[in-house]
Amino acid sequence: MQLVILAAGHGRRFGGLKQLAPVGPRGEAIMDFTAVRAEEGGFDSIVVIIRDDIRREIVSHVKQKWPSTIPVTFVCQPDRPGTAEALNAAKPVLDGSFGVANADDLYSANALKAVVDYFRPSPKILKKDFAAELDLRKGDAPGYGRHLLVAHHLIQTILTNYIVTRGICETKDGKLVKIVEHLIRLRPDGLFDASELGTTRMAVDDSARTWRQLTGKEPVSMNLWGFSIDIVDFLAEQLALFDPNRKNQRELLIPDIIAKLLENRGDCVEIVDVPDRCIGLTHPSDTVLVAEEIASQLVPEQMGDFES
Repeated sequence: MQLVILAAGHGRRFGGLKQLAPVGPRGEAIMDFTAVRAEEGGFDSIVVIIRDDIRREIVSHVKQKWPSTIPVTFVCQPDRPGTAEALNAAKPVLDGSFGVANADDLYSANALKAVVDYFRPSPKILKKDFAAELDLRKGDAPGYGRHLLVAHHLIQTILTNYIVTRGICETKDGKLVKIVEHLIRLRPDGLFDASELGTTRMAVDDSARTWRQLTGKEPVSMNLWGFSIDIVDFLAEQLALFDPNRKNQRELLIPDIIAKLLENRGDCVEIVDVPDRCIGLTHPSDTVLVAEEIASQLVPEQMGDFES
């Protein structure tokens, strides 16, 4: 099973190439830990989506830092923004069910393994029967195979009291109903305030913005997905229909694709939430905090996982 790592972002709020920001004890980037944990969790290979202008830096870094046991394919995203475009660029090299992860979010080994386990056939099911099971929902339209979102508890994704964006998940009977993007701010009492982003483009501090209180236990998306291969056809259809000149958005994101999929078939995305931490880089000041988190997770035996 392949893991697609989205590493083509510009890091405008971060102010640099945060995909390679050194946060590990030997200068490792977040995605270096993702690669090692993905291999340990059962992923067979990794596809890294990059931009052409950062290709040399990313490829050089991966060759230096990643274990040679991980087969890696690099794919350049076309000069069109959006994570949907990034995933569409990987279509020619995908050969079956696959996972998707951000390059700048630190996922636990358990979270990554959950994706592999979801698509791994039960010992009681022959492989050919399992493949048939995945195809049962395809019917007359693409995209209706089995898909998975690995969600995290909101409180486990917040580093500081900076306002951040999180997609809060609405679920029913273990299925994803929708993801609603919110601005999130940490309160002095340890709870959270959330304000739905919507399409109004209100400023963060607009007095008309409505905030509601959250406990921190709410499941949120950190863009860790598992997809049946037929999602790529649905993705291509949606990109063909997308016209940024007619919509109040410049780019198409993976959650936008999922939202449209759920409009057509509301039971095709299962959700599992894990209690582990999932933190990432948004602001430059996050670097120290992420480094401290990584140091707290590593034991001496793990320091040798990366090649020098």
